[in-house]
Amino acid sequence: MTPEGGIVMDDRIADMSPRNEEGNGDSPITVRTTMKPHVGSRMIAAAVAMGTAFALIAPSSALAADATPAAASTGTTYYVSSTHGDDGNAGTDQGHPWKTLDKVNAIATDLKPGDSVLLERGSTFQGQYLHIKDTSGTADAPITIADYGDTSAAKPVIAANGVKGSRWYQNYRASVGNHQNKGTVSSAILLKDVSYITVKNLEITNDDPDVSDPIDTWKWTDTADSDGTKLDRSADRMDRTGVAGIAENGTTMSHVTLEGLNIHDVDGNIYNKHMANGGIYFMAHYARENKNAADKTWLQNHISRFDHITIKNNIVKDVDRWGIAVGYTAYLNFIDAAWGDGSIDDDLIAKYGQTNVTIENNYVKGAGGDAITLMYCDRPVIQYNVGDSVSKHMNNIDYPHDREHGGRYGGWVAAGIWPWRCKDPIFQYNEMYNNLNSEHGNGDGQAWDADYGDGTLYQYNYSYGNSFASLMICNQYAINTTFRYNISQNDRRGVFDLPSNGPGNHIYNNTVYIGKDSAVLTDRSNSQAKFENNIFINATDTKKTETWNRGNQHGGQTYDNNMYVNYANKPASDSNAVEVADVATVLANAGHAPSAPKANGSVYGRSGSEFDGYKPVDNSPAINAGKVISDMNDYAVTNDFFGNTIKGTPDLGAVESNVLSVSGKVNAYETATVGGSKVVYVPFTAKNPTTVKQLRAGLTVGDGSVANVYRGGNKLAADAAIQADDVLRFEVEGTSNTPIEYTIAQKNAWNWVDEFKTATGVVWNSQKQNGADGDWTDITTFSTEYPMSKYNDYYGAGLTGNLSDLPAVGAARPGRQGLLVDDPGAAGGTAIAWKAPKAGTVKVTLGRDNEPQRRNANASGTVTLALTKNGETLCTADISTAQTKNEDFANCLKSDKGTVQVNAGDVIRIAATAASGAAAPDLYASPVVTYQDVAPVESQTAQYTASYDAVSAKVGTKATATVKFTKDGAAATPTGVKSYALKTAVDGVAVDAATGAVTYTPGADAYGTTKTATVVVTYSDNTTDEATVTFNVEKSNAQKYNVLYPAVSGGAGVALKRTPKFTLKADSAAASIPAGTTFALGTGAPAGASVNATTGEVTLTSTQAGTITVPVTVSFSDTNESIEATATFTVTAPAALGTSKLETGTADGANVIYVPFTAKTPTTVADLLALVTAEPDSALKAVYRDGNKLADDAAVKAGDVLRFYANGSTVTADYKVVQKNAWNWVDDFKTDSQGPIWTSQRQVSGKWQTITDFGSDVYPQTYYDKYYGVGVDYQDKSLPTDRSAIHGLIADKPGDSAATAMAWTAPKAGSVKVTLDKVTGANVEPYIRQSGSNGKDVVLKLLKNDEVICSATMTNSFATATGFNECLASAKGTVKVAVGDVLRFSVDAAAGTSKSSIHISPVITYTDADEPKPTPGLSEQYAAAYPASVAAKVGEKATAAVSFTKDGAAAGAPAGTTFAVAGDGFTVAADGTVSFTPTDAQAGKTVTATVTVTYSDKSTDTATVTFKVAAKTEPSPEPGLSEQYAAAYPASVAAKVGEKATAAVSFTKDGAAAGAPAGTTFAVAGDGFTVAADGTVSFTPTDAQAGKTVTATVTVTYSDKSADTATVTFKVAAKTEPEPKPEPTDPKADLRKEVESASKLDEKDYTADSWKVFAAALDNAKAVLEDKDATEAQISGALTTLKSATAALAKAGDTGKPDDGDKPSAGKPNDKGNGLSKTGASVAVIGVAMLLLAAAGFVTVNVVRRRR
Repeated sequence: MTPEGGIVMDDRIADMSPRNEEGNGDSPITVRTTMKPHVGSRMIAAAVAMGTAFALIAPSSALAADATPAAASTGTTYYVSSTHGDDGNAGTDQGHPWKTLDKVNAIATDLKPGDSVLLERGSTFQGQYLHIKDTSGTADAPITIADYGDTSAAKPVIAANGVKGSRWYQNYRASVGNHQNKGTVSSAILLKDVSYITVKNLEITNDDPDVSDPIDTWKWTDTADSDGTKLDRSADRMDRTGVAGIAENGTTMSHVTLEGLNIHDVDGNIYNKHMANGGIYFMAHYARENKNAADKTWLQNHISRFDHITIKNNIVKDVDRWGIAVGYTAYLNFIDAAWGDGSIDDDLIAKYGQTNVTIENNYVKGAGGDAITLMYCDRPVIQYNVGDSVSKHMNNIDYPHDREHGGRYGGWVAAGIWPWRCKDPIFQYNEMYNNLNSEHGNGDGQAWDADYGDGTLYQYNYSYGNSFASLMICNQYAINTTFRYNISQNDRRGVFDLPSNGPGNHIYNNTVYIGKDSAVLTDRSNSQAKFENNIFINATDTKKTETWNRGNQHGGQTYDNNMYVNYANKPASDSNAVEVADVATVLANAGHAPSAPKANGSVYGRSGSEFDGYKPVDNSPAINAGKVISDMNDYAVTNDFFGNTIKGTPDLGAVESNVLSVSGKVNAYETATVGGSKVVYVPFTAKNPTTVKQLRAGLTVGDGSVANVYRGGNKLAADAAIQADDVLRFEVEGTSNTPIEYTIAQKNAWNWVDEFKTATGVVWNSQKQNGADGDWTDITTFSTEYPMSKYNDYYGAGLTGNLSDLPAVGAARPGRQGLLVDDPGAAGGTAIAWKAPKAGTVKVTLGRDNEPQRRNANASGTVTLALTKNGETLCTADISTAQTKNEDFANCLKSDKGTVQVNAGDVIRIAATAASGAAAPDLYASPVVTYQDVAPVESQTAQYTASYDAVSAKVGTKATATVKFTKDGAAATPTGVKSYALKTAVDGVAVDAATGAVTYTPGADAYGTTKTATVVVTYSDNTTDEATVTFNVEKSNAQKYNVLYPAVSGGAGVALKRTPKFTLKADSAAASIPAGTTFALGTGAPAGASVNATTGEVTLTSTQAGTITVPVTVSFSDTNESIEATATFTVTAPAALGTSKLETGTADGANVIYVPFTAKTPTTVADLLALVTAEPDSALKAVYRDGNKLADDAAVKAGDVLRFYANGSTVTADYKVVQKNAWNWVDDFKTDSQGPIWTSQRQVSGKWQTITDFGSDVYPQTYYDKYYGVGVDYQDKSLPTDRSAIHGLIADKPGDSAATAMAWTAPKAGSVKVTLDKVTGANVEPYIRQSGSNGKDVVLKLLKNDEVICSATMTNSFATATGFNECLASAKGTVKVAVGDVLRFSVDAAAGTSKSSIHISPVITYTDADEPKPTPGLSEQYAAAYPASVAAKVGEKATAAVSFTKDGAAAGAPAGTTFAVAGDGFTVAADGTVSFTPTDAQAGKTVTATVTVTYSDKSTDTATVTFKVAAKTEPSPEPGLSEQYAAAYPASVAAKVGEKATAAVSFTKDGAAAGAPAGTTFAVAGDGFTVAADGTVSFTPTDAQAGKTVTATVTVTYSDKSADTATVTFKVAAKTEPEPKPEPTDPKADLRKEVESASKLDEKDYTADSWKVFAAALDNAKAVLEDKDATEAQISGALTTLKSATAALAKAGDTGKPDDGDKPSAGKPNDKGNGLSKTGASVAVIGVAMLLLAAAGFVTVNVVRRRR
């Protein structure tokens, strides 16, 4: 099948440069990509052969480590060095670099084509960032950001660390699904609206010092941060990026390259999926909001998008959330406007999506979420990337699913390398390892995920150990996925995950190695996939019964021609299944591919041996066992996992062998099986022979095969004429492979009647025309009653009579006639079509004498019958007379017109077209086509091809296109051309009839248009050809250029300037201003603005702070067209309002501030100034009236001016004071912001928090948990000015024990009256607003801070809570507040409440009355208290008496006071005395209860009572036998295969040897082990255990039923035959070495006790050394004893307290694993050493003890 040959790639990836296998710094990786043509079909054309050595190349080992070579530049080079730079330098030479990136940011927008910014290697730019915006290079002179200096030094580091300057405001200006769409982001590098720029060879971090979770030490724990990590899991943590790419100016951001970057420790927000969080993220925003139809139209023509984004050779590690992501876009609102069946329109994705995106040779490790994702991309290529241990934070602990975190967006899912809503993406040669956490809350966990896309192709990839499957095809809009030639090894919980996916998914030629914790399909799979040619390997020890089918959506899973290894069953649908018991007979060493990535992060190359285990073994049943695949999604089948070319019949699985197969197909000729032999019918005559070469032209020969013709065993030459009985043979020459043979039979005549069959054919077919003058297509549906093809129920072509008695093909059919029945109601005809198998002269006749004629007597109307060749009419007749032969047509066939010259592939049709209204249109026609014995004459149209090259044209200038001819691919001149003419007249286009020159002069309205015309060429032999000529008219300047003004920031009162930038619309490359261009201010330009008419420079001098836009009209001289541009200035005053606790706004173009005050409760200047801050800190603030500054104690009036100013500046920020004493929730509600007075709030863990999410739907409210929140009840966020009919709304989540509220924060001290706005009408507030309430409690409260003022419980829909209104109407409805007090209208719905949403529209108004101070309630006069602590004992009642104070003095309890206590086991008497009897569980604890004191005026107080319970002391129980005795076995017992080995048990008691206590029994756990009554364990090893250590656990049960366990270990010798004679060794070598070392120690350095034990051990060891007869056990015992005693030596003066270095970390044992202090450990070791000395001569034992 496949020799070690070349690789043929998809045309989208065909043009690539060779790369070094391992790579080095001198061979950077370059890959050029050619994208698939933009057509509806996925057919892969123009495949290019490539060598295997390239195709399987691993990325360079210099991944993210290359230095930038010196290169000449057309622009300016700027140098920056943190080590020896100075911002006072010019920065334009290496000797005088800048020091900080501030200097670069200052000029970033003004970087020009060819400019470079180089950072010195070894530099670290701490707390700095690089933001490049609104600039472009060109193709010849890109902008470069890179490194310089000593290549051995570290890359320059940009460490943003979230500093203020690195932050920018991201705003999609559109809803983006249910995701966060705006907010502040910190980016170390920001690339916004830049093109032709390369960023390379930098190290980038954006670290949060309070966050640490490195993947290298990460491990799963079910307790947050118990593994020593430190995370910020707050929902509002800062969004952070390493590199953010943002397109948002309505043009294409193109040719951006990120290369050789090392990005790590970017601690972003994991919940905000589509904010700029992670290592690298490119996303596109609307240039302005889509508020109306005009905006929509504008956005459809001003599209922010990406083109030619290349991200390669980067390392991304420990980032949140994404590793690398490209393409999320606000324009999804256009792309996904109609989801349909999930298919993505080519033109739509090309217009709004990202194009020419390449992601290659990157390594992503430890990302908190996904590794690499492409979104809304058109045919991206993602290759040679490695993902490793990603989804680190996609778990229940690090990604809480509650409503304040992940619950907001449901985003706790992350896959490896995958697309979202992409068209035809290619993922190849990628590797994905160990995607984490599917078992801990990650809803994904796959290596690959074809997600909501169309045409995803995964090929040649490898996945290992991913926590949930290799491939997911995700949900209903994931369609047309091809997954082929991939290897999956030990992916868990299933290999293929098919949850409710759409149709069109083809999974073939993969090899999947499946462990015990996995399966072929995941449990949730339920939808379509077609499995072919795969190898499924059950890698467990026993045959597995697999569940092959789950669910049947879109037809479910179907199988054909797969191999099943070690399975007990196979899919019912696989009738061609290959079942194998042992994988070793199939593959070399399956299951032994890499389990971890390459150390340098690059992919494993295919030239190494890493994947050789998946190659077929010799004579593998997988070889040539596959079926030839017709890819369901039109991807060409070219190569296998290793790059081997697929030739002929493929193998099964992902790897193709080099065993060739025979394959071939006859295309142009009819074939049949006659007498068990294949026959091919070929036309030839004496004068028109068919040569071997001509025969081959009608064949398809498989790769590696050839087609030869043999006569009498001799192979014929290519120019030899074939004869009947010659043999056509498809074969692999030089092999013994069985050929495919056909006997050649001569056939020169074709008879429709005799050869008709109810199936499509090679030569004869019935056809229907697609409309008048339309294309012809075969009719593929046939009647089951009549020998007819069929369309529209009754119409088609065939024969008369019934199908049931039709003689077989080839037999005589004398009673039948050909029949044509055209549908009078459908445009276009119906035909009997004959396709010429070879060139020659044919005669067309009709096989029955009465033909043609209308069949039925009641026929009426006209049927036109025509003989055509390739659509050219040769004979025609209108037949209207019933049952009468039409002689005109018959005579035409008899004339020369019935004799036709044909080329191979020409189509002759007998076509009937029934006129509209014709009745009974059936027509007899039985065509016969016969080759004549005439030498072929090749027409000129068959010899030559006429064509025109496309011509560029200019308006007003004549353009000429010249005809050219080719013959056999080479330029040629026809023997003669009669004429040239336009097929159809085209305005402005003319053709010279003699020369064929076509001319066109574009008019003034033709800019940017394409003009096409078709020229008919008539040759001298009267044959014709057609050629298309295309004129591409140059674009006008208005069509060609973008005009952009980069944003400008500056101070008020200063002349701010900005010149425009021109870029090409085609690719956003920088361009010059076209000559003659002029500029003028547009309509509505602000005061202080001007523009230079020639240069376009806009100047703005503003005395107002804020964002100010200046419209500019740009006029081009070529067409006098104008376009609009906008210059945006952010003007900052020297002083400005910082924060405000009062509302601000604008009125009549001026700033206003809303201040509450009344005549009797004024607000002073000091009061007002206390509510606002000024920026910067040095700024001043004051209140002015009529130009005079007011004193602090002056009362503020309406019309006063709050002014922020700076000394020495005349520019101020002024706010006019507007009196506002009343706040109305409905009238004040805003749909995109809240505060500082009104806010939406909810309780979280008992604390009130602001609800910040306004949702992505149309409703004006804030949201949590998708459905709940606060707002107003209206169907549109565009609220009307008059809101009198609109209600306020609170929707609380039932049963969560947390309320939802409208919150009003008091801006001033005083009294406020609380009312409701909607207390008239059909339904009076407050009430449950929806019908169908189920009677559960919905509790409404008015709270001041946390004090309840009014409350009501609502249960029934639309029923007014009248008690609440009565409370508000009473004195309680007037509330005294201090500045900052919060009034809340809170709603808390009980569990199970069906309708938890209420209408309530509060109004809060400051009153202007002198109000008497209210009489304080008893709870404000009295204070109740209990003793601080009351002693108590278990089982004895303890009491605590209450006491009262009033105004600080002791007092009795007021009359009518009652008490209630909360707390288990507590009681309270009528006098307030609390009684408590502690239980055993409370011994030694402090127990607290709360007493509620209710006074006679219903006011309440609380007091705490505390009992301190004494510890309960009990006599220690007598220890059980398991605590007195310890059982043990020898540490290791030698064993041999097939020989019984035994291990005896021994006991110690209190450290001394002892016998087994009476009544002791033994039980052993472990295969092959037995235990005797005396505890001796026996074990006979098997062959499989040779060379292994085998362990069993013995349970020792004593007579008192207490138990202990002991471990017995047998070390089985390796089985080697013959066993080499071991070299003699010194058995005392280790002991001698230990004695030598121990003898060097000095007694004075250690304590006497420890030295005593040590000296005894040393003496014993020396004695053993001197003993020539010492046994191996004595030597081993002496060595162990000496080592233990040495380890137990305690330094003289040791206090026994561990120092810091000895303290084990919290909750963890020390490095010995026993939790002892240093001294404690020493004592323990001494004890062991003494025991060993006492038992000298015995081996040591390992005892695992478990007390019971």
